[in-house]
Amino acid sequence: MNKTSQYRKGILISLFLFMAIYRSLYVFGIHGIECPSVWLTPIGACNWTTAAFEILLWGVVCILFLLELIWSHGFRQFFEGCKIVWPVFLFVLFAVFSLIWSVLFSVTLYKVFVLIVTTFLAIYTGLILGIKRLLNILAWFFACVCIASLGFVLLLPQYGIQNYELYIGPWNGIFWQRNYLGCFMALASTVFLIKILDWKSLSRSGKGLNLALLLFAVFLLVKSDSATGILTAVVLIVLCLVVAAWLRWRKYLKPRHYYVIGSVAVVVIVLICVNLNFIFGLLGRNTSLTGRIPLWSYLFQNVISKRPVLGYGYGAIWNLHGFRVQLALNIHESVQLVIGDNGFIDIWLHLGIIGVFLMAGLIVMGFVRGVKYFLQERTIESTLPVVLLVFVVMTNITLSLILETETFVWAVVIASQTAISFPHRN
Repeated sequence: MNKTSQYRKGILISLFLFMAIYRSLYVFGIHGIECPSVWLTPIGACNWTTAAFEILLWGVVCILFLLELIWSHGFRQFFEGCKIVWPVFLFVLFAVFSLIWSVLFSVTLYKVFVLIVTTFLAIYTGLILGIKRLLNILAWFFACVCIASLGFVLLLPQYGIQNYELYIGPWNGIFWQRNYLGCFMALASTVFLIKILDWKSLSRSGKGLNLALLLFAVFLLVKSDSATGILTAVVLIVLCLVVAAWLRWRKYLKPRHYYVIGSVAVVVIVLICVNLNFIFGLLGRNTSLTGRIPLWSYLFQNVISKRPVLGYGYGAIWNLHGFRVQLALNIHESVQLVIGDNGFIDIWLHLGIIGVFLMAGLIVMGFVRGVKYFLQERTIESTLPVVLLVFVVMTNITLSLILETETFVWAVVIASQTAISFPHRN
């Protein structure tokens, strides 16, 4: 690959990752579309606030992608990657079919377009990068997110600090909500940790840089005051440290050691479940998950129950202004709700129980393939696909962090799954 080709691909992937995170950024809006409605019934034309500009940008990315495939003669390689990860397209096709029953056809069409372009580019990214280079790209990407978030806090505190009052509120950085900063910093700190654990491959400057970035990401995580982010970071960091210890000392382990470790793990999990109130109390939260449980209960009883099998159309329901306002009134919330604060419940709203099963199937298959890849490679970098899926499961319990206000998480998971399908390129 010559320098010109590398620069082209680098620009394309950088622009793609930016667009995948676009709607979760503060300055670009959350949904980008406002559709007047009475509860779940649209009553007028939608106002395409920032979505029109987003579609234009995605169109530019799509054109650049097609040009790159032409210039690099990469169509055959790209189709090879698509065939390998074909189960992904079951979910994508079902989202396309939801145009038939969507409550907002035009909105679903727009979201489906973004989903298709994201999926194609994620496959291409995994194909040309491999796991090692994907890890490096994520590290540089999150370094930029860290710097930009700190810049927002220092230079534009009215936007970078949630509930801004003399710099004392939780930080949300470049994102529209602090939980997004917290969760992305949880993943960022894990990416930097994985690079540090591969200590021997780093130069002296590389070691210092990644250690500084790890501390930077942890600092931003703490300042976000995101319980979801903090708990996710703890789980991911412990997972990486356990894997690193196993890689180093596995030749000394005997079956009885695994039984002891498994028993200790079970005891720890039981203790955590029994003492949830105490653990949430340490983080300033309670077992109602800051009002999420009443919200989920209402959604199941009064919204999901009306269309449990097929949902309301991919990406549509939260663009209904009247639905959001009335929902907040019904569950006695003082602010307008914009997402369901659970990625799997939001998928249920969009695509029904069929969509949930399809997504769950992709996650299970991803775990199986990720574990097989790790056992085959046995390097700390080869944990990345599993780490990403643990991140998906953890964060989407209390936040909609997959295919709701961003496509970034979907993109990096698909890219990692594509990359491990071609281990000779890693």
